[in-house]
Order: sequence, then C-alpha cells, then structure tokens
Amino acid sequence: MTANRARLRVERLDTRALPGGVTHHAVGHGSYTFDAKPGDTGHADQLHGSLHIDGEGDFALNGSVHTVGSAQGGHATGRLVLSNAQGTRTIALDGPAQAAFAPLPVTFTFTVVGGTGAYAHKTGHGTLQLHLGPAHAVGQTVHRYGSFDITA
Repeated sequence: MTANRARLRVERLDTRALPGGVTHHAVGHGSYTFDAKPGDTGHADQLHGSLHIDGEGDFALNGSVHTVGSAQGGHATGRLVLSNAQGTRTIALDGPAQAAFAPLPVTFTFTVVGGTGAYAHKTGHGTLQLHLGPAHAVGQTVHRYGSFDITA
C-alpha cells in the first residue's frame, strides 16, 4: 500500500469581517486652520468639528494632520481625539507613501490608540477620507482657514 502525500499551501485571504464583528459608518465636518511657517517641515492643519458614528452617537472632534515636508518621502500623519459624555477615543492617522512637499492626501488609515471612560478598551482600525475645503487667507498673514468633511 502506498502512502498518499498532500502538499499544503497557505494562501493570503482578503480582509474579512469576523463573525459578530460590527462595522460602523462615520460622517464628520468642521473647520481647519493652519499657519504656514518657513522651513522644510511641512505644515499641520488643526481640525475642530464633530463626528457622528452610527450606533455610537455624536462626538466632538479635535486634532491635527501633518504634511510630509522636505523629507525624501514619507507619510502624512495625524491624531484625532473624539470626545463625548461617555469618554474619549484617540485615533492615529497614517497617509500613503508620498514624495517631499506632497499635498495632504485624502485617504488615511486609522488606528484607535487610546481611550477613556466607556472607550478605554475600544480598539479598531480602518480607512477614512478627509476632504479639506479651499483655504482662505486672513489679511496679510499666512494664517489660513477652511472647512473639512470626514467619512469612514
């Protein structure tokens, strides 16, 4: 009798929701400001607004996103803090690889990196779209402001 040999192969699967996993949709809006400063470090946009997460409610949103600057390349980054009466949730943002002085990307990956209160043990990750409206100069200064929309 001859023994049968099976060759095992491991294949990568696409991202899938686990049984019992819940995906939430989020929509937010607000305003942003930035002060363009001379130098090669890029600039940071300060975001202030609100975010509604289906199934979880409304949150105040505060944070910032930072462009690449003069590095040979890199990733735009950011941090958002979502807060309501139940606690806070801190979210780290990471943009795609970009060349030096690239404009802020629209798509970011996000990871929940902290929380307080009811959100102290919440985890999560995904992608979001950040759309900054046109900036408006204020007088002779380089201080600018505009509006933003977020969907996740």
